[in-house]
Amino acid sequence: PIAALSAPQSLAPGDAGDEEKAPAFDAEEVIYSQRDLLDAATARLRPQTPGVVDLYVVVFAGDSQENVFRNEAEYAEQLFSQRFGADGRVIVLENNAATVATRPLATLTNLTWALDDVAKAMDPAEDVLLVYVTTHGSADHELLVDMDPLPLDQIAPDDLADALATKPGVRWKVVVVNACYSGGFVDALRDDSTLVLTSARADRTSFG
Repeated sequence: PIAALSAPQSLAPGDAGDEEKAPAFDAEEVIYSQRDLLDAATARLRPQTPGVVDLYVVVFAGDSQENVFRNEAEYAEQLFSQRFGADGRVIVLENNAATVATRPLATLTNLTWALDDVAKAMDPAEDVLLVYVTTHGSADHELLVDMDPLPLDQIAPDDLADALATKPGVRWKVVVVNACYSGGFVDALRDDSTLVLTSARADRTSFG
């Protein structure tokens, strides 16, 4: 998704718009807190139910500049919990200054760790893993990962495929990539037991 941004009026030198905004958090503290935040989220996961197909969900909101991505991630958490029986089996990774102390960041490293942790909690042969990614996407098929001023890696199709190659491996997967040009992720992610849904084809934006 791409939100329409209006350009500001020209500013005279010395106006507040000329100054970079300081982050509303301690960047180093946030980086070093990631493993603890993810461990806490993993510890809250409900165990799988033998003989029942349980749904486990990992949600990833990559862009910190617009609240729409945080809102979408947290709505997805509610939706899958309430309508699809995933209550207690959802991990949300999101980049937003308001939640740096309570939620793990949406980074490639955290996504890889979260997927491995969830794979250990579920029955990888019986349960279903749903991964929901929302952020901006580029024409060269990279997903935006932004939490200024942290220098975070962007995510290409092969990066997401590698993150989904969990230990233990999960058989049944649904991957939703909600971003412009997200169709460019299909070939890298699909297999006989993975459903890939994208909000646009490889050469199109996802709005309008």
